[in-house]
Amino acid sequence: MTSSRGGAALLGAALLTGSMVAGPANATTNAPTSTANAKASCQQRVGEVERNGWVAGFTVNAIPPTRTAGTEVPRVYPQGFVRLSGSFTSVPTVTQTVENDGYLVLDSTMYHSRWTLGSDGKLVPDSLVLSPVGGGWDYNAFVNSEYAVPGSTKVRLTHYGLSREGTLYRWTIRNGIWMDRKAAIGFAAVKTMTLISQTATYDTFLAITRGGALYTIRVPLTSPLKPVVKKVRASTWQGFEQLIATRCGKAGTLLLAIDNDLQVAYLYAIGHANGPSTVIQGLGKVTGGEFDARSVYHRTTSDPGVDPPLYGE
Repeated sequence: MTSSRGGAALLGAALLTGSMVAGPANATTNAPTSTANAKASCQQRVGEVERNGWVAGFTVNAIPPTRTAGTEVPRVYPQGFVRLSGSFTSVPTVTQTVENDGYLVLDSTMYHSRWTLGSDGKLVPDSLVLSPVGGGWDYNAFVNSEYAVPGSTKVRLTHYGLSREGTLYRWTIRNGIWMDRKAAIGFAAVKTMTLISQTATYDTFLAITRGGALYTIRVPLTSPLKPVVKKVRASTWQGFEQLIATRCGKAGTLLLAIDNDLQVAYLYAIGHANGPSTVIQGLGKVTGGEFDARSVYHRTTSDPGVDPPLYGE
């Protein structure tokens, strides 16, 4: 499928045919698995904005799937207001502080957020800066892509939002200004999605429909916006509400899938995405801590150009 209307038809059909599949996806019974070998060295850095406004940071290791203890910073954001978060950069400084930068939605307003973690593990006083971007963010998903062009200092900043009625929006960010908005309809069946690939010419998302199907959505950086949709799996993924992806190996993905109802997470090693032929290995349930249903989780990275770009499709 190479058009947004084609995507609408495909995802709509998935929602209808998969709506009778009940129960959360499970890494040991009805979740997809294969004989693919995951690299034991793969891991991902995860940020968590808790309901009380505290921010936690931790690492998830692939083998065995384990959440390791990290930082927990009290009272960074107003209590109970954070609904969506894009990925954040977290960069140490020469003064032994850590600068954190990203975008998130508080209530229904999008903000650019910057704050500093002190060497004492606390928020540096008066360091939080929340710059409003705009209101009306009653969206199901928000994803940002920061791609450093190899061999240059240029960084591509592209943001995506999925509205509740199923419209996928794309913005280009230049000098902090959101511009050149484009839209594609037909994604009302999508429950959650995460970025798995970044190149100079496209971004790709891994998406779960409410019926439990798993899809890739490639978004070429052309105009008009014409996503390319491919089915990866037909069912069993409906139990997950939040996804976080990290590069694993040369062209693979380490996927953290969070079940809000059971407050658990499962880890998957996914080969380079190629529709139904995509290799998926279920690594198992993540141990070492509960995943709070009221928290918003996001990928944490270094500056673009330090971490390799995602290349899962």
